[in-house]
Amino acid sequence: QITYETSSKAIFIGSQPGQALYLTEELIPKQEFYGTIVKLDYVDKLKMLGTSYDTGFVVESGGVIEFQLDEKYEKLTMDMGITGRVASKAVIPVEIYRDGRLYDTYFLLGSDNSPKKIELSLKGIQSLKIQLDDWDEGTANVALGNPMITKMVSQ
Repeated sequence: QITYETSSKAIFIGSQPGQALYLTEELIPKQEFYGTIVKLDYVDKLKMLGTSYDTGFVVESGGVIEFQLDEKYEKLTMDMGITGRVASKAVIPVEIYRDGRLYDTYFLLGSDNSPKKIELSLKGIQSLKIQLDDWDEGTANVALGNPMITKMVSQ
């Protein structure tokens, strides 16, 4: 993709800075395997609680995916939720690491498996890791629906 911006007389090869792109199309994740194999799917249609998503990831219990960002991105937005069957008492922790440090932990509840809107700042971040602890409360996986990543605008 080549675009020309008339106001700045800039030519962009690939995506433009500040443009939001599907994470699934912009970056290839590094996969790690902890216990259960990571099921990393680029899916045509992903469903969480009846809502369809154009693209996303599905990760099994114990899975880890990591993205090398190289400080090129501003933010990540996505819906995170449960796919499959899960016990209503289940609590599924999803840990988010930025540059190897725990940034936040989200708890997905079997009793309320509606997708959560997530927005993460990525300014100055080299790597992003999403890690799921093992659980055994049903046959559910965690889905990341329509993950959009925004490129940094150069100063």
